[in-house]
Amino acid sequence: MTIAAQFSSEWRANPRLQLGVIVIAAIVALYGLLLWRDALAVREQALARLQRDVQKLAAVDGSERTWRQQAESARSLNESLQKRLWRAPTLAEVQAQVQDWASDQLARAGAPRPSVAIAGDLTDATRGTRDDATPVRVSLSFDFSPTALDSLLPALEGDEHLTRITALRASRNQQRVEVTLFAYGRIGDMHDAPTQREGKR
Repeated sequence: MTIAAQFSSEWRANPRLQLGVIVIAAIVALYGLLLWRDALAVREQALARLQRDVQKLAAVDGSERTWRQQAESARSLNESLQKRLWRAPTLAEVQAQVQDWASDQLARAGAPRPSVAIAGDLTDATRGTRDDATPVRVSLSFDFSPTALDSLLPALEGDEHLTRITALRASRNQQRVEVTLFAYGRIGDMHDAPTQREGKR
């Protein structure tokens, strides 16, 4: 019997071994997720500081050159963020774009038995206005696979579109992994909107 066959036989016959591997992998994945969320929090804090600085420009005495430099920096940042939003005339179309993107990410990661679920329609309190980003909640689930999980998480956080992972859960009974995230889109006119299928590189 080969080593691989012996390990496969031991894996099927030893539920404790299966549980131990799942728990260890989940801990490693959770630790990585915490690191990525910390990095995202740093970026969000930097953006908040920049926005406060822009709001104070009118009250700050300074040269016209300094004002123009800061205004240009804020404009460039806003343009950069806008380019990372999914865009479509309706919320349903934005949700469809996000669902296609999530399915593609699962396929690229080689996730076994993948599933994608998009949250229902948003309330007025969470729906973005014409100029705001609208959050779309999406849940990605698949049979537990350390390789797929290690590939999927950095792909989700590092995508060119604006996304934020909010939860990672592993089911011991079903041996399934579920990743919940928010993707951000802009609902309205498509004038000057970037191509939305670029996520499928």
